[in-house]
Amino acid sequence: MKLFMAGLTLFMATAAVRAAEDPPLILQTLMTQRIAPGADTLWAVGNRAMTDEGDVDATRLGPTDWAELREAATDMKAAALAMGAAPRIEIVPAGTSLPDGGATASEIRALIDRDPAAFSSASRDLAEVSEQFIAAVGTRDSAALSEASTRLNAVCEACHAKFWYPES
Repeated sequence: MKLFMAGLTLFMATAAVRAAEDPPLILQTLMTQRIAPGADTLWAVGNRAMTDEGDVDATRLGPTDWAELREAATDMKAAALAMGAAPRIEIVPAGTSLPDGGATASEIRALIDRDPAAFSSASRDLAEVSEQFIAAVGTRDSAALSEASTRLNAVCEACHAKFWYPES
């Protein structure tokens, strides 16, 4: 019994140290440094494929464009998966606040805490649309690229409406 208790105590102490060592995911940082730039890249490169008639023509993209799409989508997928799997999420870095115009950090925290399943679902949706871009890159498919771009806009708007700008 003493051996069991000693083992349990060691396990709990190790888990507490690891939790204290693992920094929380900072949502604002993830959004401003990875997800938003990735989305901007995906839309910008996709727009290069647009014809004057508004159709997507994948033949207008060169190897550098496709590589840029793959890199942005791959990083955005990783960021979305990290966001959905993070054991601890802070909204902003300590001592900072969000710019005016949307919900405050404490309001966003409350919205996520109120519906963590929806936040996880939004993270998965972002990862899935990132995978759509990766698949479109693999096939050089104009329709798939157009659908991924349209869906990315919808996924971003849905998450922002629920968690970032709930009063809009």
